Amino acid sequence: MKCPVCETSTFAHKDLEQGLHALTCTVCGGNWINSFQYWLWKEKHPENLPEKESCITLQTSDVITTKICPECNKILSRYHVGHGISFTIDRCEQCRGIWFDANEWEVLHDKNLHDEIHFIFSNHWQKAARDEQMETNREKNLMRMIGAENMPRVKEFKNWLKNQKEHSTIIAFLSN
Repeated sequence: MKCPVCETSTFAHKDLEQGLHALTCTVCGGNWINSFQYWLWKEKHPENLPEKESCITLQTSDVITTKICPECNKILSRYHVGHGISFTIDRCEQCRGIWFDANEWEVLHDKNLHDEIHFIFSNHWQKAARDEQMETNREKNLMRMIGAENMPRVKEFKNWLKNQKEHSTIIAFLSN
């Protein structure tokens, strides 16, 4: 087996959680979770913890290169995490193993998303992550156009407007 990032064969066994066995690259710090291992662990921990705001500020190393599955040598697919997390995680579509670059597992664990990894690969989750990114991009563009000092007032007005019964009439009035 070779590491998908640094292509070395120096893995060490590590328990990411009690009962969740992974292979950790001793060079780059990435973690490989075999699909079978993940589902064994998930069966023993069926309840999902509520998502929380992240408290840690770990530096992740989201390596944006083509990665090859250490188990079956297929190209890994990249999935956006969303939920305020900017990195992607990688999964093999053949054997369903999952690759986490250095510190990504820890960030997901801190936010209580570590027990919902399988949902991240769903179409529903990916659509929500794309929508979140598009909204972030829209806000950045608007801030660039109107200035950072005006953004809080615009957001406040937007929130007020969406709760108004006659919001379409108000928008028409403002557009006139």
